[in-house]
Formats: sequence, structure tokens, C-alpha cells
Amino acid sequence: PHVEKRQLAAAVAEVAAAALETAKAETKARLEAAKVAGAALAEGAGAEPVVALLDGEMDAKAVDAATIAFKAAAPETPVLLLGLAKGALSAVALVPAAASTKLSAKEWVAEALAS
Repeated sequence: PHVEKRQLAAAVAEVAAAALETAKAETKARLEAAKVAGAALAEGAGAEPVVALLDGEMDAKAVDAATIAFKAAAPETPVLLLGLAKGALSAVALVPAAASTKLSAKEWVAEALAS
């Protein structure tokens, strides 16, 4: 019985480690996809604000990664990105300093989420 218990514990640890590795790989892939999506949204963006819901399961970290990629590609364009994952909505807004007198990121997110 003692040997079986150790074998079972080792098998459980092995499955847990594999599940953790899978979760890490999925998170990394999701963040990379979010960065690509953010950069793609920035292509051709002008001075007009951009509002977009990201495709797929995009949690707060993914929305943040997409927003950073957007800002790197279009630093002067206000952006509000939204993501939905596991029933939770995440929103990140960035407003460049030049537009901040007309638009507040905090108010923009609050208004968008109130609708």
C-alpha cells in the first residue's frame, strides 16, 4: 500500500506539472496573439480614437499587452481596447497627452462600461 501511495502521488505530481506547462504555453500564446492584434489595429489608424473588442479569450493581461503594442505602433492615437475572458470584461484606454485635454481615459472607460 505504501508503494502504491508514492506511485499515485508521483503520477499526480506529473499530471499537475504537465497541466502547469500547458497553461503557461497557452498564456504565452494568448499574449502574443494580443500583441499582434494590437499592432494590427494600429495599422492605418489616424488621429481618430479607436475602440475595439479583441477576438478570442482575452483577459486583462492580454488587453494590456494589445494596448501596449497599439501604442508602440500609433502613439498619437487614443485607443480603448476591450477583452472578454471567462465571463469577465476587461477594458484599457490610453489617451496621448496631446488629446488628454479633450478626452480622459478614465471617463472614457467609465462611459463605455456604463453603456
